[in-house]
Amino acid sequence: MIVNEFKRLSLSLALGSISALLSVQTGLNASSPDAIRQLLSTQKCMGCDLEGAGLVFAKLKSANLEGANLGFANLSQATLSNANLKGANLARAVLYGVDLSNADLRGADLRGADLRGAYLAGARLEGAQLGQANFEGAIALPDNLVSPKTYQSWGLRATQRSQHEKAIRYYNIALQKRPSLAASYLGRSLSVSAIGDLDSAIADALRAQQLFQSQQDYNGVRTSQEILSKLQSKKLEQLRLSEQQALDDSFFEEPLNVLLPAILQYFD
Repeated sequence: MIVNEFKRLSLSLALGSISALLSVQTGLNASSPDAIRQLLSTQKCMGCDLEGAGLVFAKLKSANLEGANLGFANLSQATLSNANLKGANLARAVLYGVDLSNADLRGADLRGADLRGAYLAGARLEGAQLGQANFEGAIALPDNLVSPKTYQSWGLRATQRSQHEKAIRYYNIALQKRPSLAASYLGRSLSVSAIGDLDSAIADALRAQQLFQSQQDYNGVRTSQEILSKLQSKKLEQLRLSEQQALDDSFFEEPLNVLLPAILQYFD
């Protein structure tokens, strides 16, 4: 299941990158061109039909789009700070990297929207529909917007992509919100080992084992023991090396390549 999730994410990222390169174009329906011209010239388009509109990099600071239909619209990298989007339909919209600081999104429909990398400082989201919205990498997320397990999932994806600093940040947030997430300790152990900190990796794997034991998750205990054993073996190998001998990246990447499948198997 988690492997398929990674594959879907890779496809989503590729499509998002392509869509972000599109220039402002007419939308998918006949009413979009006039509505786009009205919006860009007046910064007002309350209740307008902008479904599928191409508004990449659009400058819409303080725009009034209350009740507008922006479903499937491409607003990548747009500026919508202080915008009024109350009750707007943004379902499946591409909002990659958009500036929504202090925007009013109360009651908006954001189901399935792509908000990766969006800036949300001060945004109002009370009553907004957020099902399946992708907030990965978003900045200044409201504290209650993303669950600890979602941060854990983002961490696992970042680990698989060798984005270890990012992965560690996600695991840290997940564990700050819910310290009992044993899988976050396992994932973090792989990322910290990949950047060369085997002592911390061993400590994380040991903590994961203890948590799984207390939760009577014996499959997790076995997985933790396997990872812990391999990390400890790697630590002994490291200690045997001369202090003067430089360690190349492959020394730390090897355990990651060996151990990651064990975690992915556990999350199937």
